[in-house]
Amino acid sequence: KQWYQRRVPITAGTLFQHKNIHKGTWRSPNGRTLNQIDHICISTKWSHSLLDVRTCRGADIGSDHLLVRGPMKIKLRGVKKVQESRIRAPAIEQLRDQSKVEEYCIALQNRFSTLPVDMSLDDEWAQIKTGIREASMEVLGQRPRRRKQQHLSQRTKDLIAERSKIKRKCPSEGFNKCEYSVMNKRVKKSCKIDDERWALRVADELELASKHGQQR
Repeated sequence: KQWYQRRVPITAGTLFQHKNIHKGTWRSPNGRTLNQIDHICISTKWSHSLLDVRTCRGADIGSDHLLVRGPMKIKLRGVKKVQESRIRAPAIEQLRDQSKVEEYCIALQNRFSTLPVDMSLDDEWAQIKTGIREASMEVLGQRPRRRKQQHLSQRTKDLIAERSKIKRKCPSEGFNKCEYSVMNKRVKKSCKIDDERWALRVADELELASKHGQQR
């Protein structure tokens, strides 16, 4: 209680004037009564940065609670950002090809043969690292970025879109409430099936890669 009074003394939902329809965060089972039971708590230090607090009735989150939105505007001290170059990784998968291995070895030999003899240990190690990095990028090339696979099927996406359409209707009507509940169960069931299929697909890919010696 003392921590709450010292750190979070303000309930932001009471700072801004809105219609009652934009204050309610939970709809009772009868579909008619709205209660304000979900709040955003903020410290007094940052309360002036909060621009507004209201519920988003159109947001489809698959729950009888409504989404509470609180945009903020914070002025931070300007910090000069250092432009850091992204680390480029070579495509070491190319080394599975024997011709690439030979070409890579020749490139390394050519670079190491030109290294001066009289160098300190630190300078020699720096030259070796630079030579390996440059030879790898020259022969193997840069590893392409992998896009994250979407494991939700088109059927699940269509069900989510249908649920959103039902959400936009009047939720106080008994038929719409029942229809939304049924559709929400169908969406969750379809998402679970997609997750299981994605996990099995990844497991099969890993097993196949392991058989071919491709551990990465």
